Amino acid sequence: MPKPRAPQIDAWSYSRWRTYDDCPARARYTYVDKLATGDDDSPALARGSRIHAGARDFVVLGGDLPEDLERFADEFAILRRAWEGKLEDVLLEEQWAFDRDWNPVEWFAPSAWARVVLDALVADWPKRQALVVDHKTGRVRPEGHESQLSLYALAVLSRYADVDRVHATLWYLDHGVAHGRTYLRAQLDDLRKGWLGRVEPMLSDRTFEPRPSDACRWCPFSKSKEGPCRY
Repeated sequence: MPKPRAPQIDAWSYSRWRTYDDCPARARYTYVDKLATGDDDSPALARGSRIHAGARDFVVLGGDLPEDLERFADEFAILRRAWEGKLEDVLLEEQWAFDRDWNPVEWFAPSAWARVVLDALVADWPKRQALVVDHKTGRVRPEGHESQLSLYALAVLSRYADVDRVHATLWYLDHGVAHGRTYLRAQLDDLRKGWLGRVEPMLSDRTFEPRPSDACRWCPFSKSKEGPCRY
């Protein structure tokens, strides 16, 4: 009698890794067992989707700036002018996938190993540099999002050989706060090694032991919510 296949996560994204880093069991329930989390009905998620759609519509279609974006009015105006003038390449809501060697592949390709979603990218090809923007709603957490900046830089440097400098920035839309860092091509190997070190424990895990914490109170898989977890 063949043994059932051990649970495994074989592809990753920033959100998938963050979930695993918080609690391996929650990552299994979400990404391997694909149990419903209830997040699809979350007011915060619905608001975030609406704000992201409003940001894209303003840059592409113009019109009035949505109220939720007013704290970054100047920055969105710059994106809008860049889009209109086509002086630089402006990409919005990009979905990129890479294989294990960081070669670009299709999003659903069998070889897709890492997936990255970018809210906005502005590339200045003559200067060999790019700006990557991620829109954040909710509280300001630069220390919690620092690793996300490095992943954006890694993705851009891997995808575009003619970009040598990437400034990755988070726009905290509810607070008018921006937090960013600049990365150079000389850091590419270190960025790849750093992210491999982060995700390798998740990709090699077969047990997904729970990591109990205060967050268990809100976890949809917790014992108190009649979920499968023992905590």
